[in-house]
Amino acid sequence: MHRILPSLVEISSGQHELGSGILFDNAGNVVTNAHVVGPAKTLTVRLSNGGAPWDARLVGVYAPDDLAVIRMNPAPHGRPATFANSAEVQTGDIVLAAGNPMTSLGSTTDGIVGAIGQIVTEARSQAVPATTLPDSIQTSAAVNAGNNGGALVDTNGQVVGLSTMARLENGVAGFAIPSNVVTDIAGQIIHSGHVAHSDRATLGVEVSDAVDAVSGDAIGVNVDRISGDGPAAVAGILPGDLITSINGTGTPNTEALSQALTRLQVGHRAEVHVAHPNGSTSVVPVTLTELRSGG
Repeated sequence: MHRILPSLVEISSGQHELGSGILFDNAGNVVTNAHVVGPAKTLTVRLSNGGAPWDARLVGVYAPDDLAVIRMNPAPHGRPATFANSAEVQTGDIVLAAGNPMTSLGSTTDGIVGAIGQIVTEARSQAVPATTLPDSIQTSAAVNAGNNGGALVDTNGQVVGLSTMARLENGVAGFAIPSNVVTDIAGQIIHSGHVAHSDRATLGVEVSDAVDAVSGDAIGVNVDRISGDGPAAVAGILPGDLITSINGTGTPNTEALSQALTRLQVGHRAEVHVAHPNGSTSVVPVTLTELRSGG
């Protein structure tokens, strides 16, 4: 594990708990989770080999993939991580989760890859909205408090994923964002400050959960706002409409809608079932566009 430890950092701010990050390049860019950074613009970073803390500033955030880049100033004399091709990760591979659990710099836990291509939704918090990750790596390596934003590495010390969340039910220990996604999104943030190509489909709407006024049961997703030139607007969906399913998959709440969209492709047409405020219903064909971010 000597290969990854010099690439790990500990991240803190005056507003959030400690988290981890991975030194991305020689310019001092560090990739971590969006939820580790939260709303902070300036942060404090410590290298895993100790020493005085470094000041860092936010470069950009892409919340849909729970990724953020911060930049240490001046750039440290650290060792940028080596990122593996996550497309080659297989179930059963031995991996280690490396990070800073409970302020223990450079700690590692081992396990195996339990599954790949997992769709998981992170819990909503005050600082960061709920995020659905479409292609997560599930691992039995324990992702402890403070490990988020740290590295999931193979036996060669190469990063195959960035740890992002833990779920303890059913024996599942943690999930990680695949390294190919990390390098793609982080590279776009570093070079342009935003994400123009996400390969993720969107309806171009802002939504909220809707419940039955009598039973309190989830009944769909209320359309609160629409992007003026987005696919929903072009198709004729309006604020106040209720989305109940996409391509026959029920969308009783925002999490279900988000997960349904991760299974669809940019440019494809989706059949969106809509209940209108006047009581009528319709099936609206919507051509999905690419989800982007201003950084």
